[in-house]
Amino acid sequence: MDMALEWLPPSCFRQVLSLSGTLRASLDSPPSWRRRCVALWSGKAHISAQSRTLLQQDDAKAAMRASLEDSRQSGISQEELCNGEWHCRMKRSAGKEWTRNDPWWCSAPARRVRFSPNGELLRPDGDLWKPAEMDGKVMRWRFAWWVPEWSAERHQPAVRRVDPGTRVKIHDFPSALVWRHPLNWGFVLDSPWSLMTSFAMPPRGAVNSTDRQERELARSLRDSRLRHTVQDAPLEVDVYRSGLTVPDVAPAPEHFFARELGGGEVRFFIRVPDDEQEDNAESLHPDGTAETGGESEEELQDGDDGGDGSSDEDEDAEEGEEECEEESEEETASEVSD
Repeated sequence: MDMALEWLPPSCFRQVLSLSGTLRASLDSPPSWRRRCVALWSGKAHISAQSRTLLQQDDAKAAMRASLEDSRQSGISQEELCNGEWHCRMKRSAGKEWTRNDPWWCSAPARRVRFSPNGELLRPDGDLWKPAEMDGKVMRWRFAWWVPEWSAERHQPAVRRVDPGTRVKIHDFPSALVWRHPLNWGFVLDSPWSLMTSFAMPPRGAVNSTDRQERELARSLRDSRLRHTVQDAPLEVDVYRSGLTVPDVAPAPEHFFARELGGGEVRFFIRVPDDEQEDNAESLHPDGTAETGGESEEELQDGDDGGDGSSDEDEDAEEGEEECEEESEEETASEVSD
């Protein structure tokens, strides 16, 4: 009876405990809580250090509660970000120029990277990890404290502040939204053009895997199932396309604005703090104001997302065809064996 009760989901514990004193004594014992906690954590990609410490202190009930609360948190700490390897791939929206050279899209394991505490993004080089470079510059990461977005009240860019640890910015690319995967509690860095996971990313063909867990995880990471797209960050994407570097410190409203030039063209102006001007000198006027051309809000919402003309629906259709082909092959094999 005790072993059978431990298969109950956590949401049922309170109701069961209220029904019987015998059941309460069985389920509420330290050994029972430990077994349930270990079973719950099985296959999870991330368990917080606090939860592990509580279990080591023989407080399995508190450890289980702490881990469930932590699994619902969306932010990530520097220690958690820099603690292990990350697996990354480009999204279809990045376009064929990026996906054709991406190992994951070529049915190979996803690329691996690490985040260094000193702010560098690292890539494997044999047995070593070395700083990743782009255009001759070392790629760096940082937490974003704000993101640009269009103001709802007026046709002007605005500052939206974000909670600490909920956005990670790599190089000058649009920031990645941090969220926890509901199936394995791992971290996901979801940007408009790329995806990173703190756990091994299922291969591209795993959407048709015979392993149920792998299949469910792979399908949950399809582009169409993700949470942060080009359409979710139109201004941030357009600012990047314009070649404008977004400063780490949020500008005041009078230092971040746009002017319509006609013909659907918009010019952005942003004042960069003095300590960042040297790095962005090529995009600054003598008065410290950056200037660049861009698209209008309507063009951002309705225009090209930088992709190759195919959509997530196309991807799902292709995968559906693959599933049908597999089923057909299985039926054929069955007929032959009969």
